[in-house]
Amino acid sequence: MAPSSRRVPVALASAVAVAVALSGCTAAQSARPASSGTATPSASATPTPSATPAVTALSAATGGVTGGDELTVTGTGLSGATAVAFGEERGTDVEVVDDATLTVRVPASVDYQTGSVAVRVLDGDELLAEAGDYAYDLVSGVDRQMQYLFQYWEDYNSDEWGDMNAVGGDCANFTSQGLIARGWEQRDDWYSRDRSATRSESWGYTPSMDAWFEENADELGATRLGMDDLDELAVGDIGMFDWEPNDSPNHVMTVSKVEKVDGKTKVYFVSHNLDGDYRDLDEVLGEQHPDGTAWFWSLSD
Repeated sequence: MAPSSRRVPVALASAVAVAVALSGCTAAQSARPASSGTATPSASATPTPSATPAVTALSAATGGVTGGDELTVTGTGLSGATAVAFGEERGTDVEVVDDATLTVRVPASVDYQTGSVAVRVLDGDELLAEAGDYAYDLVSGVDRQMQYLFQYWEDYNSDEWGDMNAVGGDCANFTSQGLIARGWEQRDDWYSRDRSATRSESWGYTPSMDAWFEENADELGATRLGMDDLDELAVGDIGMFDWEPNDSPNHVMTVSKVEKVDGKTKVYFVSHNLDGDYRDLDEVLGEQHPDGTAWFWSLSD
């Protein structure tokens, strides 16, 4: 594989595309998408609160950084609620059960970081009631995977895993690191030694990684999905990108966010080459590589 530079500014993306064609680890960095968690009460909600809005309890005070848990909020005067904020992020699937109860799906923490945030029940952007604090922690393997990837997407963990940009691209190496953080263990057919100086092809070379997923899908708990299956993707899944296309992937990234925007599923990725935390699938294929395609590996554990 032809060498590429350690870090590639977005402005030089066209030049880099030639230099790393074999690894294909080339795509422009995208901005972090805005949260879109505002929801409306269910049709069964009482239209007018019968008491002063106040929260007396949350069904849970802690959860994983990737979110997704359903939280029950109890109190009084909650029928006017339209949203629940967790720090800077808004929960989804808000449903007002009655004047004393609502449920909400907890959002991921900002950039998958641990810590406590204030919970607030809102009517639009107006505060209805303070609801105490919610603590984000590392609960699942996906929590640990995403925290690792967001810690090192820009500041490489080269002391431990090396940097493969000089030999064609670091995208597969970085994806493998995330899977190790998730709890996967190295094995005879997938490994890295001495800061990736010695490694299996499946660890650091995108086409071989894809073939490894294919050959070991059942054992790895991996299911291949296509562009028509975006609704089935989840944070932590793996995306393979074929720029030509010729059925051999050039680039690999990890899903960093999935959301619905105006009824459409939007998917974002974290990766190296170019380094990005929320790279928009629509921009990657629709603007940067209009002839390209992608498929995905949905991971069950």
